[in-house]
Amino acid sequence: MKITPVHLDFDILAGDDRPRGKGVHASDLYNSLFHRMQPQRYTNEDMCRPLVAMGLGWEWQVERALRACGIPWQRPPEYCTTEGIYFNPDGLTQVEGVDAVGEIKLTRMSARAMLGDPRFDKWMTQVKCYCHHLEIPRAVFISGHMNGSYPRKGEDRSLGDPSLKVNMVEFSAAELQEEWDMLLAHGRREGLIS
Repeated sequence: MKITPVHLDFDILAGDDRPRGKGVHASDLYNSLFHRMQPQRYTNEDMCRPLVAMGLGWEWQVERALRACGIPWQRPPEYCTTEGIYFNPDGLTQVEGVDAVGEIKLTRMSARAMLGDPRFDKWMTQVKCYCHHLEIPRAVFISGHMNGSYPRKGEDRSLGDPSLKVNMVEFSAAELQEEWDMLLAHGRREGLIS
């Protein structure tokens, strides 16, 4: 057998046909905010294109599984705020009889950490924007943790197996408004919006 590395000149995200409006997106604002706060952690997304592609594949599979199991899940169209800022939640769903914004995440972060931990602040900022504008105070996170719980010395190695977590978060209207106002202020300071 002979194995030879081969160079294929292609973009791993080519063919991503999700609609994207012309102009500023909520992701431009919260990506800029988190890059400003933690530049060593939040770098240029282009450097993580294979991870972004894996996340898109994960979204596709999770959506397919939800529908196959009869769980309501609709990928909505792109929305635009009154300020002219576009946003695309992963889904709209109903869980335990209530409407919720749905977000599907694939992450290398440990499944030990809980939403509310600062490591998930970017996820929270993102979904608070969506909840605010859709006037839905709840969000469901379906997160795939690629490295499970990162087993510690002496723990069962299977804790490092990929794991799935589903959590619902409910916000007050004041929390949602405060987050949106903060994000707009950041966008104005950075010259992303006027």
